[in-house]
Amino acid sequence: MILEGDEHYMDSVIENEEVKRYFVAEIEWIPFEEGGRRSVPYEGARYCPIIDLGTSETWSIDFICPDFSKTNTVKFSFLSENAPEDLIEISIKYRLKEGSRDVAYLVAKEE
Repeated sequence: MILEGDEHYMDSVIENEEVKRYFVAEIEWIPFEEGGRRSVPYEGARYCPIIDLGTSETWSIDFICPDFSKTNTVKFSFLSENAPEDLIEISIKYRLKEGSRDVAYLVAKEE
């Protein structure tokens, strides 16, 4: 058993920690009139929508919102460490959802 006071604690934590995978993507908000959000999240907000991977799988993703009046580029990751990151393909359009409602489209550009 390793305790926090143990000199090897931090080495053990670092060895067991998996590197979180991030993707750079462009987001396109669906207009409110077409069923999207009334307004986009504000700059600095942590946003955790559901991504529909086009299979039978949906997963929660996570990103900090930029100023969407200046850019539509976000850097996202999956919330769960068990998520199928390998299913994200570059240049494929994915639907972002809040509950059952589609609110945006997301296209991964790079890792």
